[in-house]
Amino acid sequence: MMWMGGLIRALAPICVLLVGAGADAAESDSGTDRPVVLYGKQIPLPAGNWQRVGSALTATDDAGHPVPGPVMSVVLFRVEQGTVTAFVTIHTNLRPAQQGWGAAAACRRTDLYAATPGVDHGGDVSCSFAAPVFAVTPAAPNHPPSSPAWGLALAEAREHGWSLPETWLMAGARVGDREDFIDIRYHFNPRSLSPSNTGALSAPPSRAVLIERLVQWRLIMAAAVDAGFKNRLAAGFVLPWPDGTANGAALESHDREQALADLLAQGRLTPAQYQEQVHLVTTPNPDSLGDANALWMVAAKTVGWRVVVAASVAVLSYAFTGSALVAGGITGVSTLVNGGLYFGHELLWKTFDPYTENTDPIIDFPAVGLTG
Repeated sequence: MMWMGGLIRALAPICVLLVGAGADAAESDSGTDRPVVLYGKQIPLPAGNWQRVGSALTATDDAGHPVPGPVMSVVLFRVEQGTVTAFVTIHTNLRPAQQGWGAAAACRRTDLYAATPGVDHGGDVSCSFAAPVFAVTPAAPNHPPSSPAWGLALAEAREHGWSLPETWLMAGARVGDREDFIDIRYHFNPRSLSPSNTGALSAPPSRAVLIERLVQWRLIMAAAVDAGFKNRLAAGFVLPWPDGTANGAALESHDREQALADLLAQGRLTPAQYQEQVHLVTTPNPDSLGDANALWMVAAKTVGWRVVVAASVAVLSYAFTGSALVAGGITGVSTLVNGGLYFGHELLWKTFDPYTENTDPIIDFPAVGLTG
């Protein structure tokens, strides 16, 4: 799965513009498309009128265990014609930690629509996932929510009479380093994923189509979340609606060219550097083989090493035996047997290397319902 982590890192520049928008406190962004700023981290949002309907502090994870520090949980609703068409849950730390904030359980699950571990080692976390979510709603009063922020959001929905279905399609991402983290999960009412890109309710496409759109969209989303975590989102950046109309490659190229144009205008790039970078942005990357490249690299290393070893074995065998026939036989057998052993050794080391092993703890926060 290493190639998937590379894909996410390759998509990250789609959102990059140098904008100093840091903040030490949460801002209210109801009715605007610009990224919400929450404790110095930008939150990318799809188009629409987003309302903050719940926020709460927590000092424990989903199992009640203490976490490295206080975490702010925020819920945003997007309401159309009295129905919640989408909502976003956000978890982020209030102050830096020293030992890291851990990975999300969804990053390592294999039974979801998709899960890309990306980076998950030594306090650095970068992953995305997609899954169905069965949320606690006002229609289920006998199942109180475990998330205080979600409880406040439900109270807001009851007060306004908003319709809130139980089944949602969710795509999320967690990005963090040893000191800070952000965990964002975008939930979509399946009926709102229409080709109009407006979020208006309509008859949905097939479930398989919706899932495929969501899985593809999470890559664009994860890149935007990564840029927002680093406070590099452009002012006014808007995530596309995951309805299948967004072209990830076109979005990446457009945003990166815009970023380069801004750097040129600021004098940070010369015209020659600008043209060179634009060429790199608009030229497709042929390296799309992912893990296959790693296997080819192992094979190439095996062949190269065996050529060197075979030459030395041939010379030494001839020096000791004085027979070209015997030296050739020893060299041939040695090349076949030891070449296979070397190839297997490389694969085993690549698979079980303790330095690439996922070692960060799992830390989940109170959720809106069940992810399954």
